[in-house]
Amino acid sequence: MRRLATYLLCACCACALCTIIVVLSCSCEQSPPPIRYRASPRIQNSADERRASLPKTYLMIVIMTRANDSAVRAVIRDTWLKLSSKGVAVFRHIFPVGIANLSKRSLELLDEEQNLNGDLLLLDALIDDYANLARKTLMAIDAVCHMYNFDFLLKEIKKLLEQKVVKEKIKKLYLGGGYVLSHKLADFISRNKDLLKLYRYLDLYSSMLTAGRLCVKEYRTRGSYVYDWSVPPSMCCVRQNTSIWREGNLKMPPTPKRRLKNFASIRCSLKSDVGRGREQK
Repeated sequence: MRRLATYLLCACCACALCTIIVVLSCSCEQSPPPIRYRASPRIQNSADERRASLPKTYLMIVIMTRANDSAVRAVIRDTWLKLSSKGVAVFRHIFPVGIANLSKRSLELLDEEQNLNGDLLLLDALIDDYANLARKTLMAIDAVCHMYNFDFLLKEIKKLLEQKVVKEKIKKLYLGGGYVLSHKLADFISRNKDLLKLYRYLDLYSSMLTAGRLCVKEYRTRGSYVYDWSVPPSMCCVRQNTSIWREGNLKMPPTPKRRLKNFASIRCSLKSDVGRGREQK
């Protein structure tokens, strides 16, 4: 028993000695405060101030072409883009091009075109093919939101047609179709680009971006019917519930009586007997 007490006493002394050594070896100087990230004035500015500092234009035109479409871009510049004499305060244009897998010669040709016209948007991290068309659109929208202060964005796809002129000449004219996005929607796409799901088909992707709850208010003007199973089939589908309609100038659209009657007989016949479910014409 005495031997055990001796061992415990020695252990306590050793622990106390180690504690004293550690305390004395520590410096009494206070540690320096942590280095805080100091944002640049551009980052500290609000979104409106940042947008105001960018070059201003009313309509930003984004025209989708590929690296080997230099002739197409030349025709677009000489025809479609010259239909208006307005300056850069009204509209600007840009050609996004993916350059991830291009040869050295192709890059040199693009550099020459860029030095001559200055309207190319070279996307380093994009392989420009049809499978990446949705990603290219997303990257182009994000880029122009950080480059220009615009009110609307017109996204165009190339469609080069040959039209015969009276003087036995063939004049090429760009007649591509597209869609228009407001700056608010384009900025929403830019800020949420990492969260948006990419689809293979561009029309589906564009519809997905502009659908759902992106609008501040959304209304549906379709008929809603409350079925009453306690009345004859011809009376079961008369709409009585008006709670889904917004109070104001919106009115319930008229429902053709014939269509309502046929729909009522078909719907109510599912529950009623065969003899009762058929309505006399």
